[in-house]
Amino acid sequence: MRRLRLASVAAISFGAAAAAILTPTAASAATASATPEFLASGAKSTFRVHCTGSPESARLTGTDLGLPSEIAMARTSTGRFAVTLRIPKDTLPGSYDVNMQCSNGDFGTASIRVSPRGGANTGDGSASGVDMTTAVVGGGAVALAAVGGAILLGRRQDLDPGS
Repeated sequence: MRRLRLASVAAISFGAAAAAILTPTAASAATASATPEFLASGAKSTFRVHCTGSPESARLTGTDLGLPSEIAMARTSTGRFAVTLRIPKDTLPGSYDVNMQCSNGDFGTASIRVSPRGGANTGDGSASGVDMTTAVVGGGAVALAAVGGAILLGRRQDLDPGS
């Protein structure tokens, strides 16, 4: 019974893996980008898409950012399109995927990260996450150890009676 169960689990797993590998997936033939990728709300970003072939147009879907759902992109050369947009000031900080689709069906996605103050969100500039309370307690412990060491050294008894 145990062998039969093990064989059936193995067969089902093999079949699922084969189906996943052999199932064709829709490939995105377009390359998309955003410049800059890290920005503050209210700033501008340029979105570009490079499609295969010679599509006539491309559009950007901007609903996640609070923009219109269909934004036409300008053709910059054969198969290449771009649009510069101002990210609305009320866009919440976070990561956003912006979808672009060419008229021939190609599509691509560019990611941007909106931060509350602009630029990459790298922290407040300190090298560690130590707050003022931790610094005061640590400094107090060092001072206490120094005073205690001085007292112990000052009270040291002379253990050699012959000198």
